[in-house]
Order: sequence, then structure tokens, then C-alpha cells
Amino acid sequence: MIVRIEYEERQDLKVENISVIGSFNEFDHEEGKMKKENGVWYYEKDLKKGEYLYRFLINDSIKLNDSTANIYLINENEELWSAILIGDRDKRLFNNTQYRVNIENYQLDNKLNTKIFEESKKIYNIVTDKKAVAKFEFTEITGIHAVTLIWYNPWGNVVNISEGNIYKEIEDESDSATLCFWIDLSAQEDLLLGRWKIKLFINGEFILEDIFNVVNKGTYYINNTINK
Repeated sequence: MIVRIEYEERQDLKVENISVIGSFNEFDHEEGKMKKENGVWYYEKDLKKGEYLYRFLINDSIKLNDSTANIYLINENEELWSAILIGDRDKRLFNNTQYRVNIENYQLDNKLNTKIFEESKKIYNIVTDKKAVAKFEFTEITGIHAVTLIWYNPWGNVVNISEGNIYKEIEDESDSATLCFWIDLSAQEDLLLGRWKIKLFINGEFILEDIFNVVNKGTYYINNTINK
């Protein structure tokens, strides 16, 4: 059967080029290049009975799930991928169960732990702050979800893509779970000073963005206000 995969471009992520990479095209981004029609990117593939994993490859570096996929499966690397299941008589199978997750708390910090406080750290000194850490506390978790955080430098270039899965263990009595993503500021060559940006996606769907500033030792700050 002919399966059509679509991606609707949004303001939260500018698309210069986009492909579908999956087990049905040997994860070949050239073969999976999408076409654009009436503002919507699309890719069509004739699929036989079976199970197929895929993701979008955006701007040659960003891999995101299809937020409309309905089914997600874990691959051999424990990564969660969008899935297409084709059954008998070329019938596509769908999951009727709706899963959800809620972001209860979020914080930017310079400490790699799971403690989340009310106020985020928005200014990082490259001498005293070795890491920039984004912490997310999730509640009301059902099913499993792929969480992706993209880090942009002041020039708007992607410098890091962090990913993790969030789910609730059956035997876990806690109603929440925490994920921490970070970049090592001390390990960044030619670290750019200025305004950095992060964007959070869950199952390929844009959720939030935030900014923080990276300054040098000649800049001091009081109460999150930059002074020079």
C-alpha cells in the first residue's frame, strides 16, 4: 500500500531541507528527501506487510519523531522511533490508546542533579560555570515518550542535540520522573558569548523554548541582570 508521511512546517523550527529516514529506505536521507506542496512536506512509499521505523531528518542534523505517527517503538539502541505497522490485506494498523505526559517543573541550572527550584539560572560565566543544565520534571506519565532538547549558539547554529525517553515503571509508585540534559561549557571550543537558546520537543512536537546568556569573567551579574 502507498503510505504518505507528511510534515507541516512551523515557526518553531525553520526547515532548509528535510528527509524521512527509516527501515523502509535503509535510512538513506537522499532516497527519503521530501517534496513540498501547499506548505506541507510529504514523502510516499509503497510498503508491504511488516513493521517499519522512521524519523524526520531536518537540516541534516536534527532527528525528530513524527508527532502524528500514533505508534512509537524502541529500536536496538533503546531509541524511540515513529512506527508504521502494515497488517494483512495491506491494512495499516493504529493504536487506539491515547498516551500523555505533563511537564510539572522546569529549570535551567549549572548543577547536574535532579533538584528543581523555582528560579532558573539565566546567566553563565565561562570561568565559574562549567555546565549549562536543563531539568524537566514530568508527571501524569502514560506510555513512553521521546524527549529531545536542541541547543543553539548565539549565531543560531545547532551545537548539541540531547535525547532521552520518559516512561513510568509499572512497579514505580512515584507520580513523577526527572530528565536532565546538559552541555559542557568548558569543553566547547571557541565558545560563543551571548544569547543561547534551547528548544524542547516531545515525540517530535514542539513544547517550549528558552534563552540564557553566556558571559566572560570580565562581566559580572547581580540578580540575573548583566552589568559590564
